[in-house]
Amino acid sequence: MGMGRRERGSEGARDRGGRGFTLIELLVVVAIVALLLAILVPAMGKARKQARRVVCLSNQKQIVLAMHSYTADNGDRFPIAQYFDMSRGAWVAWDTTTLLTESGGVQPGLIWQYTDGRAVQQCPSYDGPSMTASDEYTGYNYNTSYIGRGQGEGAFGGMDDSPALATEIRRPSGTVITGDGGYASGANKFMRAPLDVGVPEALVHAGTQAYRHAS
Repeated sequence: MGMGRRERGSEGARDRGGRGFTLIELLVVVAIVALLLAILVPAMGKARKQARRVVCLSNQKQIVLAMHSYTADNGDRFPIAQYFDMSRGAWVAWDTTTLLTESGGVQPGLIWQYTDGRAVQQCPSYDGPSMTASDEYTGYNYNTSYIGRGQGEGAFGGMDDSPALATEIRRPSGTVITGDGGYASGANKFMRAPLDVGVPEALVHAGTQAYRHAS
């Protein structure tokens, strides 16, 4: 009799150990997983956005440092925003040189030799169209009206087309040099003043800021 009770008890233990989860237990587990995902997914998205913001700030810091290095090698003048080089048949800009010849294409601009690579020209949060089909690196613009100026940019505040001298910038730490370029038709590499004298209205609006990253 005692042996029989032990055998029946052993079978009961096996039954309890071998049974699966009940429906209620499964629902509890699913609810916990869903709750954890609801907490983690937004946090991960926020972390990714913050990481892109850090990369973007690093890119623009490298660009600004490259511009200051350029001034040291070019009589204290910042790189010109853009001009047309008749001898080469190309638009030369601060970031890229666009060939208008049959071969076409984009070549290094005025500051490329001072940067670590082309990637610094690309905002990590910008995936829209380029300003020109041949320019794959885009996303940032340059303070054209006050610093870069350039051919056909007008004479804002009595300035000529020559780029500004570093010593002309009254508040170097408070003057915006680059930013996230934005435009309805794509990115724009030229940051223009809203009321720049002599610049067509369409071009003025083309030099707006995108503000892609939250503060």
